[in-house]
Amino acid sequence: MGAGTVLIARMTGTGLNYLLQILLARWAGPASYGAYSYAMAWTALLSTLSGLGLPQAIMRFVPEYESTQRWSFLRGLVRRTELIVLLASSTLAILSIAIVIGRMPETDDSLLRVPLIVGFGLVPARGLMNLQTKLCVARHQL
Repeated sequence: MGAGTVLIARMTGTGLNYLLQILLARWAGPASYGAYSYAMAWTALLSTLSGLGLPQAIMRFVPEYESTQRWSFLRGLVRRTELIVLLASSTLAILSIAIVIGRMPETDDSLLRVPLIVGFGLVPARGLMNLQTKLCVARHQL
């Protein structure tokens, strides 16, 4: 029952995301949607890099700590990895925003400036989301 529910939820979410992308592309137009897609691609890349490999590492250690019932180690692991990912992703976001502001002055008619700044501002949230997703998978809490 649990796996079927997860499958249906993921299929529904994917379908809704697809429809949303079509509606957004039609509403925004080719240039604006292209800028949005470009910014979101950079955001996804930077949020993956900001994890420093910790989301994958946590999948190895969480089941081990649960099976041996070392709860203090598990709490420490989760807290430290969240802190490290938050610091790394925030630093990466601030540097990226600074580069965009330095390279694209406001007088420039570039459509990319605002979407890139907003997208880079989302890097810490996406980095933590990636970590939490892997943590849920490791704990079998889909």
